[in-house]
Amino acid sequence: MYQLIVGEGGCPPDYFFYRMSLPEAEDYVAGMCRRHRQGWEQTRSLISAVCQILTGETPDMEFPWDDEAPREEISDEELTELRSRAKEMERRLNNG
Repeated sequence: MYQLIVGEGGCPPDYFFYRMSLPEAEDYVAGMCRRHRQGWEQTRSLISAVCQILTGETPDMEFPWDDEAPREEISDEELTELRSRAKEMERRLNNG
């Protein structure tokens, strides 16, 4: 875990050891994985195109995120509440 978060992710060691909680570490690793996702999607597209040209078939390349459940839709009420909170935070930041 240390190698991944500190070594690859660039998190300061003192933060990792003394302040990072386990849920935060899990979110950090998930975020790092999401960062590499676009590259893997590009690779899948490129390999699919090459295989289609050479063999006429499309390879079955599955990634862990292909089976992820779709995110829940946010309601209009929740969206309105989030917008009002964002406006309040913006007002506080601008006014000091």
